[in-house]
Amino acid sequence: MPSNCRRVLWMACLLCLAPLALAAQPMEAPVYSYVAEWSVPRAQWGDFTYAFDRVQRPILEKGLADGSLISWGVYTNIVHTEDGITHGVWFAGATLAGIEKVRIELVRQPPNQGMTAATKHRDYLLQSVVHRGKTAGPAGGYLSVAGWLVKPGKGQEWRKVWEKNFQPVMDELLAKGTLVSYGLDTEYSHTMDPGWHFAFTVSPSADAEDKVSAAFRAAFEKKTEEERAALRKAFLDLTVAEAHRDMWALLSAYAHK
Repeated sequence: MPSNCRRVLWMACLLCLAPLALAAQPMEAPVYSYVAEWSVPRAQWGDFTYAFDRVQRPILEKGLADGSLISWGVYTNIVHTEDGITHGVWFAGATLAGIEKVRIELVRQPPNQGMTAATKHRDYLLQSVVHRGKTAGPAGGYLSVAGWLVKPGKGQEWRKVWEKNFQPVMDELLAKGTLVSYGLDTEYSHTMDPGWHFAFTVSPSADAEDKVSAAFRAAFEKKTEEERAALRKAFLDLTVAEAHRDMWALLSAYAHK
């Protein structure tokens, strides 16, 4: 989901490092995620939310109940940019058939006024490198997504760095309920440079966001100076620093099976 995990960014920020990147090939059965994003004019924000709750949300809830989906969510971007997206929806499943069943049902519905008023729109079809989650929702929360451009031929090398330094912290946060889900994604249908990798987390509250940040600070502080230097070098060597982008969004609703 785009731009997917921002939690890794906290350590990166602390180290003043270049952004991270992940392995290009999935190491487990993938989860597929369809992400749709819009730039909605401010006057139509209420229309977007109202129409989603009445029209799109019941379809996503049905998809979760019948096994077509394993998660879905709707979000509003918190940190706006001059030409950036304001709203988005994702739905994820274990099969492309499940994704397509839900997508077809969604596009059969009457147009959402907020969506039709949008000045920009784009979609992603992603597949997971890693996907972890626990039963949750429907509820509100926060979505954090980070995008990194991994240098050609460096995916597997970066994956080892990530598995050693970051995944254990995220697994612990998931077990505690501080995170509801996290994942590492690449595009299944490429619309950008194939080196792009996205990482995301879903948390239940702003308090949980602070706890995630604290957990990565603590992990950083436990490292020796030599370990910090090695990690810093790995970040610089494996990614294109200036390409990195983040998104932090408010979830008006999400659910995970």
